[in-house]
Amino acid sequence: MKLRFIYVCFILFRPCMAQPADTTFTVSGIITNYKPDKTIYLAMYSSEKDFKERTFYKKLRFIKETAPADSVRYAFTGVETGEYIIAVYQDMNGDGKLNMGFFGPAEPYQMYRRHDGMFAPKFSNCKFTVTGDIDTAHIVLK
Repeated sequence: MKLRFIYVCFILFRPCMAQPADTTFTVSGIITNYKPDKTIYLAMYSSEKDFKERTFYKKLRFIKETAPADSVRYAFTGVETGEYIIAVYQDMNGDGKLNMGFFGPAEPYQMYRRHDGMFAPKFSNCKFTVTGDIDTAHIVLK
C-alpha cells in the first residue's frame, strides 16, 4: 500500500519536480593567417573515433567570397557539455578536402589547442572541455 502511495505521489508531483535544463553553449573564436581568396573549413569532433573517421559533431565553412582579408570570426552554437577538438584547414586547390604531402598536410591547417607535432594530431592531445560558453578559441593557420 505504501508503495502505491509513493508511486501515485511521484506521478502527481513529477511536473513540479526540478527538470534538468537543456543547456547548450557557444564555442567561438577568430581565425587568422589565411589567404582571403580560398575557402576555410572547420569541423568540431566529439571523440577520438569520430576524429579518425571524420564524423564531425558540427561543421562550418567560410567561402572565399565572404571571408574578410585579415581575420574571420566563427561560432559553433548548440554545443553540449563535453570534450571536443576543432580542426581547421584552408582548401587551396578547391577540391573540398585537406590534401596531404609527404611530411603532412599540404594545405594550411591547425587545431584549436595548437598541434605542432611531426605526427598526426590525437584527440587526447588537442581536446578541450566545454562546460560554458567559450569565446577565445582562436586559431592561427600554418
